[in-house]
Amino acid sequence: MFIVQEIQTFADGTVSLLPPITKASREEAESVYHSILSFAAVSAIPMHAATLLANDGHEIMHQAYTHDIPEEAEE
Repeated sequence: MFIVQEIQTFADGTVSLLPPITKASREEAESVYHSILSFAAVSAIPMHAATLLANDGHEIMHQAYTHDIPEEAEE
C-alpha cells in the first residue's frame, strides 16, 4: 500500500493537509503524486507540495514548488 499526501501552505502561514490518497501499487501512487505536482507547478498557492510514502511511513519521494506572492500595487 502507498500513500500520497498533498500539502498546501498559504501566504498567512496556514498549512492545509488534504486527505491522503492510498493506492495498492507504486505505479498508481506515482501517477497520483505526479498529477498533484502538475497542478502544484502552476499553482497560485505560495508553497504546494506532494509526498509519496510507503505504508510503513518510509518516504519514497517528495517535491515542493514555491511561488512568489505578487505584491499589491501601490496606489
